[in-house]
Amino acid sequence: MGDVAFAQADFYNAIQYYKILIEKDTTRLDLNYSYAEACRYYHNYEEAIETYARVIRQDKDIKYPLSYFWLADLNKTKQSYKLAKSLYSQFISKYSVNNDYYFKKGSHEVSALDISIIINNSKPLGSIENLGIDINTSYSELSPFPVSDTAFYFTSLRVRTDQIESNEALMENRFKIFKAIKEDELWYIDEDEK
Repeated sequence: MGDVAFAQADFYNAIQYYKILIEKDTTRLDLNYSYAEACRYYHNYEEAIETYARVIRQDKDIKYPLSYFWLADLNKTKQSYKLAKSLYSQFISKYSVNNDYYFKKGSHEVSALDISIIINNSKPLGSIENLGIDINTSYSELSPFPVSDTAFYFTSLRVRTDQIESNEALMENRFKIFKAIKEDELWYIDEDEK
């Protein structure tokens, strides 16, 4: 029943069926692996991580090498980059198909995670702050380009008050480039540049 529910992408019920069967026989790797897969697809990542780890501990003959891959992937999602890198490396060493998607992806992730580890351990070079309602509106401001410590250009989608009630009028809006300037510690739109 669990396999049928899984095949129909009914992961919630697949989890329930697999759980009942696993309670009767916790040593069945096929059920544990299927349960982990259903949990992953259902986005129950904590349970999937725990179950993939259990499969890896019990899988002496490496019948389920993708357990390493998916456990690594889930740990990467949870920002456990060092553990993810180690698991991807273990996967590559145990996986026999050296030219398929999983092998290539695992190999790529090992090197890519080095960058993630560096970024995760580095301190930000600046901070993000709201510059006031003249600059940060409830619409869209993006692509800042600094000119100096007291000026920058940015794009914004500004809406006039007469356009708020009309969807047709809103559709006429386009992004425009603005210049922001800082005077007396406050930021303003440079009216000369509008």
